[in-house]
Amino acid sequence: MKPSSIIINTARGAVIDEAALVAALEAGEIASVGLDVYEEEPKIHRGLVGNPRVMLLPHMGTWTVEVSFGWGGFFFGGGWGGG
Repeated sequence: MKPSSIIINTARGAVIDEAALVAALEAGEIASVGLDVYEEEPKIHRGLVGNPRVMLLPHMGTWTVEVSFGWGGFFFGGGWGGG
């Protein structure tokens, strides 16, 4: 990978080895990381926390207006999206 690479994982935490990710960040092998899933949720590797080149979020992949309305319709009648 290029040293300017940015890794983003919103899929599954186990897709990325967080220890290897921290080592790559520290060695300058990648530029930055954005995660909203973690290898051993809810634990987050200590080397990621507080690193200024890392963006950590709670699992928010489905927190959109469209999905919220869709789930509302699914659970409260009318099928997905309420219709």
